[in-house]
Amino acid sequence: MEQKLSMMSNTEQQKIKPTIEDVAPELFDGDGLQAVLGFAEYMRNNKTPLRWGGVANAWKAMHKGKPICYVRFAQPQYESMRDHKYEKWSVVPYLNHIREYEDTIPGEEYQELLLKDMQPCGGCKMQCAPETKVITILGKEIWGICHGYYSSRLAFRVNDPDDVAIDRIKELLELEMKQRS
Repeated sequence: MEQKLSMMSNTEQQKIKPTIEDVAPELFDGDGLQAVLGFAEYMRNNKTPLRWGGVANAWKAMHKGKPICYVRFAQPQYESMRDHKYEKWSVVPYLNHIREYEDTIPGEEYQELLLKDMQPCGGCKMQCAPETKVITILGKEIWGICHGYYSSRLAFRVNDPDDVAIDRIKELLELEMKQRS
């Protein structure tokens, strides 16, 4: 019996570098599958295709030589050990230039989308002091953001995005690509 791509280790996936379109049908069906495949198609059509991201069940897109988006699927074989908040998949838009266009981002819906899944300090190897990492983004002051997660970029994680969240992610990526250009 052939091993499922989604169940392969990092080393095994590294050899074949599976596409997101190859792995998604193993983990999703119906609307979930259509959401993942639709997002992958959108990225490809914008000349930022999702390519294998260096770890199992992860893909990244590049724009102007830098990451613009990262997609990660939960690994079924580690279900009981999973420390991620997301259930099935997450999208991480890298909004490096958000400071230049954040005043054009409309209101509370985007704040909720971007800020609800930011990574708080949780005792990772960075051992940051939560009280020292404060950022202001979209008019909100956020305390205790992990240095390893935030570092020199703004990376927001959107867990299990629905159609509305995916549309908003696309809008934000378009703003970021425009700013990078």
